[in-house]
Amino acid sequence: MEVAAREGDPLARAIFADLVEGAAATVRLLLLSFDVQEITIGGGLSSLGDVILDPVRAKLAEWAFTSPLVDALITDVPVGIAPSGPIAALGASMLHSLSSAA
Repeated sequence: MEVAAREGDPLARAIFADLVEGAAATVRLLLLSFDVQEITIGGGLSSLGDVILDPVRAKLAEWAFTSPLVDALITDVPVGIAPSGPIAALGASMLHSLSSAA
């Protein structure tokens, strides 16, 4: 799909635009709901790397431009891509360790 979108296929471009919109909306919701210091995109989206990251960042910047509240809350928070590997298992292990220590 990525190649088809870059080559101008209208359906692929529309699907990719929806993917970017959804990913950016999810990041925005997290940023507006929680006091996070960083957002890391993982799972299947992380395999797209900068192909998804750059448009998501651009969409966030667009929304920040239209709303002072969004701008104040999301402008300085870095958004990145998770490294490849079992990141979910590492996160679950870390949460388990934290809850066991409490």
